[in-house]
Amino acid sequence: MEAAKTYPKLKKAPKYRFVAFILMTLVYILTYAGLQVFNSAGTQIMNDFGIRESFLSVLSSCGLATMAVCSLIVFPALSKKIGDKPACLVGLIVIVASGLLYLVIPSSLAALVFVRLLQGAGMGIINPASMGMEAVWFPVKERSLSAGIMSACYGLSCTLVTQYTYYTGLAQWSVGKACGVMLTAFGAAMFLLVLFVYKDIKKKYGVSIIDEAIEGYVPQDAMTDEQRTQWAKGDRFKFCVNSKKLI
Repeated sequence: MEAAKTYPKLKKAPKYRFVAFILMTLVYILTYAGLQVFNSAGTQIMNDFGIRESFLSVLSSCGLATMAVCSLIVFPALSKKIGDKPACLVGLIVIVASGLLYLVIPSSLAALVFVRLLQGAGMGIINPASMGMEAVWFPVKERSLSAGIMSACYGLSCTLVTQYTYYTGLAQWSVGKACGVMLTAFGAAMFLLVLFVYKDIKKKYGVSIIDEAIEGYVPQDAMTDEQRTQWAKGDRFKFCVNSKKLI
């Protein structure tokens, strides 16, 4: 029988966690940029397809519906079956596919609704994947702040896509072209980065979360109250201004 692989214990969390953070934050930004694009280009969509504001809201929110379903049902099933990283890659493939369909979409409202639903499905897979794949690389004392910084990028994604649609509008791009180029290029770039740069923590260190690979870690159910308090106690100000405390 082949001996189980052993992994050395770490003295501190690896620097690679910041690479994982950047990668997953970019995936997170892609999620909300893709959703926001309809709101930012709302006037152009109404003009192109001859619809009212009420139907524009329906069109925009239909992507949220498939996103919710896929976040709740599809991603957990994929994650359990093939793991978080492969599931994220599947979601990015769906997003690239929706981007390509936007590029060739006819002036049909039904086709636009279908592609929006497909796009939402991809977003529903990559959104929970990005949050989970980022969190496992940070020890508990840093995890809440790293997640908070990541969540703050929601506003950044909305701002960036608003600027994007403004300039594509000046260039007289159609909505399909603007959405298609963004989702195809950004989605394909993130697919390659996640595929080749993101490391599976289980394969790298044989653990589910990085805490388990650090010297001195005691499972939560075996900790005393004092140990649990000390392990989770972080200096969040130093996280922001002194990276040496983390690396």
